[in-house]
Amino acid sequence: MPKSVTIEELEEQLQGESYPVSREYLLAEYGDYSIDVAGGEESVATVLERVEDDYFHDATTVLTDIRAGVDV
Repeated sequence: MPKSVTIEELEEQLQGESYPVSREYLLAEYGDYSIDVAGGEESVATVLERVEDDYFHDATTVLTDIRAGVDV
C-alpha cells in the first residue's frame, strides 16, 4: 500500500540518506510513496521517472528535482 507523505516529510527522510544515491535506489526505497500535491497525490516513482539525473549528490538535489516535477 502506498505511503502518503507531504514534501516536508519526504525531505526529512531524504536528509537521513547517505549520498550519493542512484535514481534506482530512490525508486526502490521511495517509489511507492505518494506526495500530497495540489489537486491530489502523485507517486515519487512517477516524478523520478521524469528526472534526467541518474545520481544525486545530496538531498537538496533530489528535492529540487521533485519540486520541479510536481505542483506542491
